[in-house]
Amino acid sequence: METRKDRDSTGPLSKPAKPIREPGQEGKGDYADVLAHIKALESSDLEIRATAVRALGEFGDPRAVEPLIKALTCTSWKIRVLVVEALQELKDFRAVEPLIDALGDPEFRVRAAAVDGLIVFNDSRSVEPLMKALKDPNRAVRRKAAEALGTLGDTKAVESMIAALGDSCRDVRRHCALALKQLGNSRAVEPLIEALHDPDHWVREAAAETLGEIGDERAVAPLLEGLVMQPRKRGLFDKKRYDEPNIRETNSAFRVIVIKALELLGDFRAVEPIMASLADPEHRVRTAAVAAMASFCDSRSVGPLIKALKDGHRVVRLKAAEALGLIADSQALDALIQALEADSSRDVRRAVAIALRAIGDGRAVDPLIDALNDPDLGVRFAAAEALGELGDVKAVRPLLATLNIPKPQPTFWERVGIVKRPKPQPIRSARRRREDGEPVSFRHVVIKAIERIGDERALELLLADGSESEEPRIADQRPKGRLRAASEVSDIPSPAPEAG
Repeated sequence: METRKDRDSTGPLSKPAKPIREPGQEGKGDYADVLAHIKALESSDLEIRATAVRALGEFGDPRAVEPLIKALTCTSWKIRVLVVEALQELKDFRAVEPLIDALGDPEFRVRAAAVDGLIVFNDSRSVEPLMKALKDPNRAVRRKAAEALGTLGDTKAVESMIAALGDSCRDVRRHCALALKQLGNSRAVEPLIEALHDPDHWVREAAAETLGEIGDERAVAPLLEGLVMQPRKRGLFDKKRYDEPNIRETNSAFRVIVIKALELLGDFRAVEPIMASLADPEHRVRTAAVAAMASFCDSRSVGPLIKALKDGHRVVRLKAAEALGLIADSQALDALIQALEADSSRDVRRAVAIALRAIGDGRAVDPLIDALNDPDLGVRFAAAEALGELGDVKAVRPLLATLNIPKPQPTFWERVGIVKRPKPQPIRSARRRREDGEPVSFRHVVIKAIERIGDERALELLLADGSESEEPRIADQRPKGRLRAASEVSDIPSPAPEAG
């Protein structure tokens, strides 16, 4: 019989317990072990019962299901929580109804654990009990119930979730908004639009994200309003001061999510407001705006994207270059060339070279030839590939010249053997791999570029010179397709031997 001391015990039930089995009964989870732990569920010692419950959950033996279900009547809420967790581990559908009954347990921790258990089973019988759990007096249970209904994905729960958007707890409102995204029902659009004005920014962000996923055009205008809101009154110690009219919503994360939602909706009414977001003081918002304009591929965005190439933040310039490459409008050529020559970020210069390749304008050949001397290998890769795509024969000489780089001379300490120069590693980049997944060297890229340009003699000289290169298989390749005569490079000498 359980004593009052057992019922009121607040000691931890997580410390390791003594093994519950007779001497000589070895082996975890065997028949003797299971029976011994089932018998231990009737012990008056809370620690022994707790250990037995945990062990039965770990054993995974279906014979433990019924004894554990009976243990849900234990007067100690700590044991009941452990029993619910053990039934969750066993994943036997006989536990679904007992877990549903546990949603009415007087202890909120047991109810919360029961909700977690019902998520694992994903059984339709639990939908209506979980809908009732959205009105539980404990906010943690209501929040978990919202998560569970979103995971189950039953549209019967839509109305209950909409009602829970007015919950007094912000966490419950936020998780209801996110769960409605998983349900994807258009009945939630209007309530979610109202949630865009929730006093808590987490709820507003969840509502905007869900509206973007649902994809209903009714959300476009309210989301656009979310990009420009009334300024918040700033406190005495706030460092930033904004005097401009129509100041944007003070939380930049919300503006980022709104822009992404508008991008998902794909409504062209959003193009100009998103372009206006390029003037946002937060670089995350400007980056999201540039990425959204790339997905729209609207010619109206070329001018703002050209301006974004001079943005003070590297990621914004990078995304602007990528967007201009996707749009492939020749209006951006001069700005891209200038960025290739002057930008301080190697990532931006590499993205610009790729964009110039996509535009395919011959005026980019000379700047790309200069980029073959860029200090960054990735930029040289992109420039060589772009020159091969453009197909101008005057790029052959510079491409060959890039391979005549002398080996670095050893230092004194390297010559005497004190310091050893590290062996160069192959480039590990997705853009620098062959179709079979092997790393690609710069020499390979140059050969492919010359092959695309179509200068046969230069390619033969290069292949002959590469007979002892780091990629001997390249020497067996021959240019495919049409080869163009190139009188300007017909007298190209073989690359000079490396200094040594």
